[in-house]
Amino acid sequence: MKSYVAPAIAGLLIVSTGLVHAYWRGAFGGVDNDAVLRQFAERLQAVPLRIGDWEGKDEAEMDERERQVAGADAALARRYANTLTAQAVSLSLVSGQFRNVAQHVPTQCYVAAGFQMHNPEIQYNVETEAGPVECYTTVFKKDEPTGTLYLRVFWTWSYDGKWIAPKLPRVALVGQPALYKLYFITEIPLPGQPIEQNTAVEFMRKFIPAANKALFPEPSAPSAEHPATNEPTSPAGS
Repeated sequence: MKSYVAPAIAGLLIVSTGLVHAYWRGAFGGVDNDAVLRQFAERLQAVPLRIGDWEGKDEAEMDERERQVAGADAALARRYANTLTAQAVSLSLVSGQFRNVAQHVPTQCYVAAGFQMHNPEIQYNVETEAGPVECYTTVFKKDEPTGTLYLRVFWTWSYDGKWIAPKLPRVALVGQPALYKLYFITEIPLPGQPIEQNTAVEFMRKFIPAANKALFPEPSAPSAEHPATNEPTSPAGS
């Protein structure tokens, strides 16, 4: 019997590992993941350029290498300026498979780009008409010839219109067929500015309700001419 124990254990490990990977790919959800990924990517272009007093302008798109590094299938980079106050917020919105989108965060990519974290990231909530938005936020700094650049960055995820910032994103978001990740970035004069006074907080309250209508459209209602029914259709001529 002992000669069969090791192969049996090895077989169980192989099967269980395969099941775990399949679950992480969302293989058991009864969902066409590729179709959902395409829908999420296509909806990025529906995010409005004009939101209240904020006017958006598209910035340079990610090239193929940058998308691969970010783990994104599609991306939207845009800068919104308030036409009344001239305040500005840059945003980055990406879509893709959850295991990639949940993994890459500013605390990695900004540091890799030469920034330093001024302080540890914290969770911060912003109330909007579309519901509360849970974010992570921190300040990054970078010394340049003209002085020190300080950026306040907020980031959050969503797959259903609720924007969340879980402690372990790759665990909390496991199995979702597609995922959005959203960054809000503002330049600040000094790192001690209270978070609630940051321009991105005001903009977020306007942006999230408008963006949700584009990213998570409500299903079309059945027409009165062809009402929905749960009863099977009778064969023609019956």
